Amino acid sequence: MKITKRYYRIDRREICFLRFILEAYEGIAVLTTIDPALGIVMLTISSGCEKDVEMILHDLKKDFIIEQMESETLTKIGILHDKPKAVYTFRDNIPQKYNLRG
Repeated sequence: MKITKRYYRIDRREICFLRFILEAYEGIAVLTTIDPALGIVMLTISSGCEKDVEMILHDLKKDFIIEQMESETLTKIGILHDKPKAVYTFRDNIPQKYNLRG
């Protein structure tokens, strides 16, 4: 199965909302938070669902900022790396940061 990865900058207060919207469309896409402070997220989109995701995002743009970012741009400004610096997980709705580099 071929997947598509796309990066977006969104209002950081809306990250959870977007995650829940995508989860409601089971199997369409998975949201991964790249930089929670800047609102940078990655969508891993299932094969054949690209147009559906575009329609969802287009509709949500009426309510908050959604801006597609190129991976090359994120790499140049130091947000994307070959290996991630940290992983963010949530425990009791509080983000937990786990450093991967020493």
